[in-house]
Amino acid sequence: MAGGEGIPPYWRLAVQRQQAVERFQHLDRVREAVQGEASYAEKRAIVESITANGAAEFGIGTNAARDFAVAVADDIVGLGALETLVRDETVYNITIRWFDGMEPEVILHRIGSVAKDRFFHPFGSLAAFREGIIGNRAIRLSGQPVNWNYSSPHITLYLPSHKARIAANMLHDNKSILVSVRINRTGQPDLDELRRMGMVPTLGMFRFLKAMLAARANFLVVGSTGSGKTTLLRALLHSVSFDDILYVVEDSPELDLDERSDRHSMILPLVPTRERGVSALVRDSQRYMADRIVIGEALDESIIDWFTVANVTGGSGLTLHAEEPSSVFRRVRNMCGSKLSEREVFERMAESVDLVVFVRRRFNRDPERQIENVWALSHQTGSDGKPQYAELWAYDRDGGLAWRNVIPEPLQDKLSPTGVRLVANERDAIFARVPGTPLDPLLADITEDAAGSSPATFGDRSPQQPPQADIGLLGEIFGRRGS
Repeated sequence: MAGGEGIPPYWRLAVQRQQAVERFQHLDRVREAVQGEASYAEKRAIVESITANGAAEFGIGTNAARDFAVAVADDIVGLGALETLVRDETVYNITIRWFDGMEPEVILHRIGSVAKDRFFHPFGSLAAFREGIIGNRAIRLSGQPVNWNYSSPHITLYLPSHKARIAANMLHDNKSILVSVRINRTGQPDLDELRRMGMVPTLGMFRFLKAMLAARANFLVVGSTGSGKTTLLRALLHSVSFDDILYVVEDSPELDLDERSDRHSMILPLVPTRERGVSALVRDSQRYMADRIVIGEALDESIIDWFTVANVTGGSGLTLHAEEPSSVFRRVRNMCGSKLSEREVFERMAESVDLVVFVRRRFNRDPERQIENVWALSHQTGSDGKPQYAELWAYDRDGGLAWRNVIPEPLQDKLSPTGVRLVANERDAIFARVPGTPLDPLLADITEDAAGSSPATFGDRSPQQPPQADIGLLGEIFGRRGS
């Protein structure tokens, strides 16, 4: 972005922009708008209108007035120099490295690309950047109530079309800065939307996840940074019963479940503080009669407390950072530190967790983000001390996603009270009705009736080895399957 053509108006009109900011931010109408109860979009509209009408005062012609007004509004009510990059719909992560005595380096991560764009560009002074981007002004103008500080350097900013999470660390006696901006543009999807997007790749997996939510299974959503863990957890929680009380603990609020109030009757969002950390808040959840306990992202030994309360309530979930499915147990062990022995950690995990869902981002496929592995834990530990599990879906680089056609009995025991059971099938997961058991309302579309007949049932017949005739019947009853 060196030279003139590719430079955004924010930088190209730097001198005039700074003059306009000094002039307009003190106007009564602008000050009242910025400090009032108007939405972010309404504040921007007012500032842009005033600036565009006064652009000629700063030598800006009619053709450039609109760009000029946007740039000034970026400074007064937006994210300043960062706003241009945040508005770029192809960008999902921005890293800024600004070391003492050097120009700030900007690194852009773009959707659908492994390569990173790097360039140097002035943001003005470091002090102005710190105050405007991560300081009280940015928080106040965005309506975000949590102040940035050195011990908790995270801000979540809400813009009209998306949400930006800023994590900033000051280095070298405040003379340098490292900023990471994660941009969430996914909205508020539920499982149906993730199925359409391809993140839930098969119809059987889609139905399975709905069945496990109805069965109140406890689950871990696991993956690396940017793999879609939060997106998947949000979708799962949007798909639970409307009457469920969700108790949500997040160090950096990202789930935003209350933005879909049509999906939940009550959400109890809590942000940990220095006085009351994640562990204390999770323990408190039992006092609120919560139906599902959620940790946005487990980072430390608070997962031990989650194991305890999840074992009592059921239907709870959290996200966990791990690069590979095989590293889940090591990651959990490391988070627990010296509070419990390895054997105790794995016993707690085996008792409490029903499912592990691993999601990965691969740039060489469409969609990029997809569930690749699903494990069902057996609630027993093996000879190596780790929880035993059955792999229901697994990803192979050559063959893609494969249904393993393994249905452990503990999983069936969990499902049966909801009115459905898994039935062995080599292509994908399919379900049959459990005779004499009411069907959970969440699962109305899990099984399909044959025309003019009752739903298929298999009684106490072993689900692992149904007769060949029944497999043919299932083909007629369940018809299409996921890819």
